[in-house]
Parts: sequence; C-alpha cells; structure tokens
Amino acid sequence: MDSIVLRILLDGLIALVPIDSSHLTALVVDGTRPPVEASPCVGLHKAMLEFTFVGNQGDYCKSKGCTVDGNTCTCNLNDHQYQVSFVATALPSSVVLKQQPDQPMPVMPGQAADPSYLFDLSRLAQLDSTFLTSGPAPGLLGRMQQFPFTRLTACNLALRNHSGTYSAHTFNFRRLGAPYDVHQPTQAVAQALIAEADVPSGNVVLRLEDLGGGNPRDFELARETCGQQGCANVRLFNHRDEIQENNPCNKGTGFDFAYYYQLVQNQPSWQDRPLPQLDTVTELEGHVAVQACTAAFPPHAMAATTNRAELHFATSRPVCAMAFFN
Repeated sequence: MDSIVLRILLDGLIALVPIDSSHLTALVVDGTRPPVEASPCVGLHKAMLEFTFVGNQGDYCKSKGCTVDGNTCTCNLNDHQYQVSFVATALPSSVVLKQQPDQPMPVMPGQAADPSYLFDLSRLAQLDSTFLTSGPAPGLLGRMQQFPFTRLTACNLALRNHSGTYSAHTFNFRRLGAPYDVHQPTQAVAQALIAEADVPSGNVVLRLEDLGGGNPRDFELARETCGQQGCANVRLFNHRDEIQENNPCNKGTGFDFAYYYQLVQNQPSWQDRPLPQLDTVTELEGHVAVQACTAAFPPHAMAATTNRAELHFATSRPVCAMAFFN
C-alpha cells in the first residue's frame, strides 16, 4: 500500500513525555476537580479523543462508551478514562528536543514551530514516573502511549488582545502574586502540537482500551488528504471554554497550568505552584503564525477580516499552555 502520515493533533492541558528519540507518551491531565484552595480563575476542562475509522466498526466504538457520527468515533475522557496506542511502524525522527527554545520569543514563523515552545516543566519539577505505567492514577484522565513521530510542530502561541490587535507574549513562571523573577524561566508558550509520523506500510491501527488496560478494541484509521499526502488524523484535546475579553480572569495568566503539578513528585501547594504570567516581550500574531497550524486548529474568538483570514489560532482561553517533561 502507499505510505501514509499519522497526524496527531494535541491541544490544551496535555503533558508530553519523550520515551525515546521517535516516540512520545501524552498524559491527559485531570482538569475537572480544582480544590477549594485553588484560584477561582482555575477552570474546568473537557478532554476528548476523536478519530475516523474504516469500515463497519461503529459498534466497537459504542462498546467503548464513545459516540459515533458516520465513521467518526468521539470519546469523552471526563466520563471514561482511556488508554490509546497505535499499531504502526514509522520512519525515525531527527527532531532534537531542547529544554528551552533558542530565544524566548520567536521573530518569524519558522521559529514559532519549534516544539520547545511547549514549556518544559522538568525545569521546575520532576515527573512522577508512575504516570507512565499502564495503570490508572489520580490526576490523570487518559494516556496516549508511546506514539511514533517523525516531525513535531508547535502551534498557537498564547495571545493577548490589545485594543483589537492580537500579540504573542513571553511568560515568566512564578507563584501567583509574586513579582517578575529573573531567575525563573521566561518564554512564549505554545498551546497545541502537531505530531506527524511517516508510516510506509500505508495503514494505521488505533488501539483503544480502558486506562490501565482491558477491553481493547482495534480501529483501522481512515485515509484522508492532508495537502498532497494521504494521512490519518487523530485529535486529542483537553481545554476549558472560551474566556470572554471582559472577564477579570482574562489577564494573561495561565491559572490552569497549576493542574500539571498533579503529575510531579513532591507536589507543591496550589498557592506555591509556578504559573506562566504575562511578560512585556511581544510579537504581532502574524509574525508568529505557523502555516501548518492554520487548518488544524480553530480560529480564536476575534472575527477574521479579509487581511487576517489566513491566521487561525486556538483561543488563548486566556492561556492554556501545553507542557513537556523532557
């Protein structure tokens, strides 16, 4: 069969862990139960998995507690926790994952695609490795286990609206209410990722089972068209609803980043968790637009005008950064 690209679109409250030079595991963080001591600006998140299968596999989808629309299977991870893996042999990757980007703010689109704009949380805390095992764990809604990648593209730097103009900012990671700390990491933060794996065999099987194993179902993924290539698309997202511009919580702070610390050793208290907070270095939205991201993720809330129609960013919500444990 012809080769195919497995294209995984990840968006929102998801932590990525390199397993080797060509495989990642995605940890879907439980954003459904903020404690009473959390900031009132911490929001509830909804995690979903979506994929399109070949043939008559709708009953398999329903048997896993998911819904079917045509040949598209959609699973709500808030209601049922899942583990996802793939049966496919992909070409190796030449991506070099760095703990931080070469510069805090990209100045051209090619630089904005650097996956190190997904903040590396290992700079602040150490992952509890038990989350990488096959079992369920408090603080986790799901796991996409050791999926292959050949290329990684960061998408959707967090934006702020300044009198009708959207700009990307750098963010300083510090405790809520603390002043800017030059000793803490500062960089722009990406909110989504495209992971692509080149599969020479021409077909990809998605295996869906309960978190912790059990009741597996295999789905051959449908072939779609991505530009000039055949591809199989899988979407995994975990984000909160849009925050309106006049909401007092919409002030350039990633309040929901606090959820990630559920995955670390020696969890700090909610009040002591470093969060991404707005810094003064900016670039206009158009200067950091990544072409590969424009069709993959929905536009932000601002209505597109003729000269902005090609710019499609996920909403900043106001800041829903993804993270690595590299």
